[in-house]
Amino acid sequence: MSATNAYFDAVQSPEISATREQTRVAWLFPLLARPHYWQPVFREFTRLIPNTTIFTGKWGGFAAGYEGTINVRLIEGGKAVVLKNHSEGYHPGFFWAPLSIFKELVEFRPNIIFTSGFSLWTVCALLYKLLKGATVIVLWDGCSDQAAYKISKARLLFRRLLAPFIDFVVSNMREGVEYMRDVL
Repeated sequence: MSATNAYFDAVQSPEISATREQTRVAWLFPLLARPHYWQPVFREFTRLIPNTTIFTGKWGGFAAGYEGTINVRLIEGGKAVVLKNHSEGYHPGFFWAPLSIFKELVEFRPNIIFTSGFSLWTVCALLYKLLKGATVIVLWDGCSDQAAYKISKARLLFRRLLAPFIDFVVSNMREGVEYMRDVL
């Protein structure tokens, strides 16, 4: 028996299946304008934990064959706010989080919330955690040395204020792990 089959056999056990059915997971992504590379992840995740919903301020639509495989809630009122334009392509700003995202979380009642980075949406997730005790996990793509030095002191302070309240961070880069561990 392969390790993969052993894993899926374990996941199918009655105890784990009951837990999976009761677990509610929210993914907070302010922008999913080009979500096609995430859709296989969301579909497989939803197969394991059916009560999963993706909340986003901008949705680029389903890739062929993924329609109906994941639950997406578009949160109206989200918009990009650019504070300053730079010729180098880095545009400091943020994606506005409408207050309705907090209402949506309260109605959905997630046990686990995944967020993409440090944003106002992450603040909403942490406020929900304070109220309901959910686990908050930040997905961090990391940042290049060049971009890390361009981060304003205010943004760095904002991230440092949020970091102690986040339960877990997942990064796909060694630099991302080092940034979380050593800087924040």
